[in-house]
Amino acid sequence: MTAVRVSENVTFRISYPQHEWLESLQPFIADVGARIAETGDLRRSVLAAHAVFPRAAEFFVIDPETVQESFALRPEFLFAEWEASGLLISEGGSLSEIDLGEVEGGLTTLRSVFSLGACGVHDRATIRRRLDEPQRSVFDILMEDGLFTEATGRPSRLVGLASGVHRLQHASLLYRSRSTGILVDPHLHSLFGAQVTDFDRRDLEGSVDAILITHHHEDHWCLSTLLMFPRDTPIVVPKVPRSSIICGDMAAQLRRCGFVNVFAVDWWDPPLKFGDFEVHVLPFYGEQPLRFEHPYDADLRSWGNTYVVRNDDYSSWLLVDSGNDARGSMREVAERVRERLGPIDMVLSNLRSFSVFSPLYIDNGLYWTTLSPAQMERLPSMCSHLLTLAPSGVAEVCAAVDAAYYLPYAHWWGELGSVSGEHGAPDSEGVLLGELDEHLRAAGARTQIVSWCIGDAVECSSRRGPVRRAFRG
Repeated sequence: MTAVRVSENVTFRISYPQHEWLESLQPFIADVGARIAETGDLRRSVLAAHAVFPRAAEFFVIDPETVQESFALRPEFLFAEWEASGLLISEGGSLSEIDLGEVEGGLTTLRSVFSLGACGVHDRATIRRRLDEPQRSVFDILMEDGLFTEATGRPSRLVGLASGVHRLQHASLLYRSRSTGILVDPHLHSLFGAQVTDFDRRDLEGSVDAILITHHHEDHWCLSTLLMFPRDTPIVVPKVPRSSIICGDMAAQLRRCGFVNVFAVDWWDPPLKFGDFEVHVLPFYGEQPLRFEHPYDADLRSWGNTYVVRNDDYSSWLLVDSGNDARGSMREVAERVRERLGPIDMVLSNLRSFSVFSPLYIDNGLYWTTLSPAQMERLPSMCSHLLTLAPSGVAEVCAAVDAAYYLPYAHWWGELGSVSGEHGAPDSEGVLLGELDEHLRAAGARTQIVSWCIGDAVECSSRRGPVRRAFRG
């Protein structure tokens, strides 16, 4: 059958005003940070950097008399909503952008077009019949520009799996039971994965009954991918009390796109149920602007969720990039998980060590804008502060929940059938798993490490029973 799909080598990204601001902010932030590291003097550093980058005063409060106390990102930037401004398109290295301000219906129009045009099910005539104006006009433009194309179908790149979990690219996972599929942090047709053979929206058609989003970082939150799913798809996101420069209100963004089943619940609320899965929404501590302190305003937090996903066959806890911060530790969460939910069959996480390595750490400088002047001045002394669990912290969590298995993921994009990261590099997956094994033994954990590649799956047929790695064909 001939059906419309996204063309090969075409990727998408939603752009926001915050991205544009960062282009101006980043050189100034880097300059201030370098001067502070050299002199230890915030006032002199800010004023000297401002002389080089005078436009910084549009974004920051810079008063020469009070800079030591008052220097900060202006509130209209610090607490602005994340409202999509455009759709950035890459095709074979050529970039273009659709200005959403010029599209009648904006994101809701894009969602209607993408959800029908990317799934690989409908032919061109059927899609046009289902769309209204201006949706039909946008679809025609995408077809005429070669961003969507008609082609015959191909077999799914997913391995056959009755019950278990697929490893997709980077932080994306697909949980399957015999009747239900739950997708985590999907990134399809993504600029991040532009250089590798990848899954696309067609591979997931008919397999997704709900989507879980862990946090707002761009390698986990990909709105252009979410637009490719039907408007009634259940999507679970972190509850964000107030949008900020480091965390947008994801539920509000999705509702602006026309999604009607958006869930943003409190940590430890009763589990959500999708088919035969229970989804427990749990705390995400760590990967915050600072390890031991709050930023200067309590609302400045990168809100996130970890999730326990379980059914009659298995239970799994996604630690993602979590760690410890001033609000709590994942070890404390693990003890409560063990008490409330019992032993966990599979723990999955990133193993890399993220720390306060420079003013551009984690979020390319946005985190730095949330700090008080005194914290900015002391930042060079915090370079050893670990913001994620790393192998030692993951081992502690596995021991606390008596995890039967540990599965690595979220170590960046790579070719299907491989793992990301240069073989033998200090942060490559193989090296990190070796470190984890040592820490698991030291902690007395019974957890077994399951090595798998991007595109593989792990089959689970019974609680605490053996798992089997299903290789990509």
